[in-house]
Amino acid sequence: AMGVQQGLERISKIVMPVLLLMLVVLVVHSATMSGAAEGYRFLFTPDFEKAFTVKTIVSAIGQAFFSLSIGLGAMITYASYFKSGTSVRGTALQVTLLDTLVAVIAGLVIFPAVFSAGLEPGSGPSLVFITLPSIFSGISMSALWSTIFFLLLVLAALTSTISMHESVTAYIEEEWHLSRRVAAWIVTLFTGFMAILASLSLGIGKGYTICGLTLFDSLDYLTANILLPLCALFTCLFVGWKFDRKTFEQQLYPDCRPNGEYPLLRFLIKFVCPIFLLILFVYNLGII
Repeated sequence: AMGVQQGLERISKIVMPVLLLMLVVLVVHSATMSGAAEGYRFLFTPDFEKAFTVKTIVSAIGQAFFSLSIGLGAMITYASYFKSGTSVRGTALQVTLLDTLVAVIAGLVIFPAVFSAGLEPGSGPSLVFITLPSIFSGISMSALWSTIFFLLLVLAALTSTISMHESVTAYIEEEWHLSRRVAAWIVTLFTGFMAILASLSLGIGKGYTICGLTLFDSLDYLTANILLPLCALFTCLFVGWKFDRKTFEQQLYPDCRPNGEYPLLRFLIKFVCPIFLLILFVYNLGII
C-alpha cells in the first residue's frame, strides 16, 4: 500500500489535474476551428438505427471494461488499500462520473479537429497521433504545448500500467509469501519479456501466428474477449452468491444501515449482471 501511496498516488495528484486543465484549454481552442460545428453534430447527434444494436451495446460495455479496469482486479486491489470507513459507493460513483466527464471533454477536443483537418472520425491511436498534432499546430508555441501534453499522456498511461502491475504484484506478494520488491521484479521481467515478443510479432515475427493471429493480436483477443468478461462474470457470481452478506453490507454502508437501493443492487449483482456478462462473453466468441 505504501508503494502505491508514495509513488503512483503522489504522481497522479499532480499529473491528472494538469492533464485535465490542458484538455479544457484544448476544448476552447477546438471550438474556434472551422469544423467545430460539424464535429459537435457528429458527437452529439444520436443515430438510433445503430444505437440499440447488439454490436453497439457490446462495444459500449467493452469500452466501460477497459476504461474502468473492470475484470482486471485493479479496482479491487486499490479498494483493499482504503482506510476503514471509506464509502465504496461514493468512490465508485465519483470514478464513474469523472471517467465519463473526461471522455466527453476528450470528444469535444478531438472531433472538431477531425472534421477541421478533413480526417475520417475513428478511434484508436490515430486520434492521438494524427488528430491532436493537427490541433497543436494551430496554437502558438505548439512545440512546447505538444511536448507537455504528450509527456503528461505518457505519465497518465504509466499510471494505468502500474494499476494492472499492482494487481499481479499484490497477488504474488500475498499468495507466494515473497517480498514486495521480489514480486514486483517478477511481474516486471515477465511483462517486459511478453511485451518484447508482442512487439516483434508486428515485425520480424509476423509469420508466427496462433489460429491465424499474431502474438500481439492473440493477446489482445484473449484479454478483451475472454479474460475480462469471464473475470467480471466470476466476480459477480462470487459477490452475489458466495461473499458473506453481512461483510458486503458493512463495506457498502460503513456508517449506516442499508437503504432502499440495497435490494436492487443485490438483485442486479446476482441475476442481471451475470446474464449480461454471459451474453457478452458468448457474443465475443462469435457463438451468437
